[in-house]
Amino acid sequence: MDYAWGRNSVAVFAGEMKRAVKEFVGAVFSPTGTKDFSPYITKIRNSGADVMYFALAGDDLNAFLVQAKQYRLSEKVQMPTEVVDMITVRAVGKAAIGLIGLSRYSAEIDTPATKAFVALWQKEYGRAPDSNDGEQWPACQILPAGIEAAGSTDIEPLRAALANVAIDGVKGQVAMRACDHQVVQPGYILRVEKGGTGPEPKIIATFPGERTAPACLKMTYDD
Repeated sequence: MDYAWGRNSVAVFAGEMKRAVKEFVGAVFSPTGTKDFSPYITKIRNSGADVMYFALAGDDLNAFLVQAKQYRLSEKVQMPTEVVDMITVRAVGKAAIGLIGLSRYSAEIDTPATKAFVALWQKEYGRAPDSNDGEQWPACQILPAGIEAAGSTDIEPLRAALANVAIDGVKGQVAMRACDHQVVQPGYILRVEKGGTGPEPKIIATFPGERTAPACLKMTYDD
């Protein structure tokens, strides 16, 4: 998407490709609210690239995925993206199959804490928790952990306690680092596959927090 988030995401990706000694063929940017992605898809198909990383969100993302399926783009390039979540998968259905992307949480995480959380959520809402649900649950645990560590709800002691708080939860250890208040947490790479009742994201790789968090106050990675 042709605004700060999209351009910044592509710039970071291009930098990482250079570090990995991979050829970066080029970039295309679509205005927010684009309805017709055919000119962009045609350019990507003709680029000769093996992989297309994309940073799109909301209606733009959904429209692109539906049209990319119509143009059979996934047969020409692999399609890693920023984030894979069930909100998108439910919206576009089979057009999401083949997507590869990051998630900070997945109902597929094989731990007792996650299984208990999934069962609780399933009972309450009749579906498995999505990535946003799995993100907010630890957030609701971090705040009381900070209050307990501070022994107070007053702003200054709570701020200091939260800068060093850590919990073990539904997605493993989540810890705040004091240098920039970045949360260090595991990252999961998901691939959307054909499931029994529809497309399903499956975990294909897991990375510890030390690998997924950039260097302090930077947007680059050490390895």
